[in-house]
Amino acid sequence: MRAGKGLSTFTFISQPILKEYADRVNNAGGLYGQNVEGKNIKSNVFVSKKKNIYRELLNKEIERLKYKFKTLPKELKEQWVHKYDSLINGEVESISWKDAFDQNLGIYSIEHPNSFENSYFQVLSLMSFDRISKYADELSTLVKVSKVDTKRFGNNIAS
Repeated sequence: MRAGKGLSTFTFISQPILKEYADRVNNAGGLYGQNVEGKNIKSNVFVSKKKNIYRELLNKEIERLKYKFKTLPKELKEQWVHKYDSLINGEVESISWKDAFDQNLGIYSIEHPNSFENSYFQVLSLMSFDRISKYADELSTLVKVSKVDTKRFGNNIAS
């Protein structure tokens, strides 16, 4: 939200697949990104669990997306075929990553949970979250270590 995405951020993080991912990661080892003692998790076991959860959810949603694509009318298939193929085949260079923050698509996805667009957005959201979470985790760690006041409450490294 601080990056200026506002509503787009809310429509992205409120996607059901991301909620399910967060719940399952929490159940696999405590708080997302931290263990119960508050220390960063570097455990290979936990990292492996996170990867398995990611793969399981992604594969399940990709199967749903394939089914939904088959049931689309011809004119909609033609409209979606490039984005669909890129996502299904994992063609990272061809995937339209900015769609993950398309607030209209995000809202439509939430309001129409049985639609092709919902399934497309779920897959895209989970893949996007996986791509940005590495950077978000590192940025979070950097802010904690540097004691930078990101909320401008007057605390800084000198205090």
